[in-house]
Amino acid sequence: MNSLGVFPNPATDQAVVVLESNRSEKLTLQLYDISGKIYLQQEVNVTTGTNQQVINVKSLKPGIYFVGVRSENDLLVQKLEKQ
Repeated sequence: MNSLGVFPNPATDQAVVVLESNRSEKLTLQLYDISGKIYLQQEVNVTTGTNQQVINVKSLKPGIYFVGVRSENDLLVQKLEKQ
């Protein structure tokens, strides 16, 4: 994994997770709050290059959340504000 972005930020209904990867692999995508409570966890298959995954945040209360993407060797985290 090379980089992780979340757009739009802040988000209201949905956010797009953009991941640049230097290889094809299976990753774990998580959405969680500051206390560590997980609201979404799913396995994602990515390919070399730019990958996008849409996540629904409409049902979340306004606040600060984190999007984490984990591979066998890496962890990337990006802050997401829900309005």
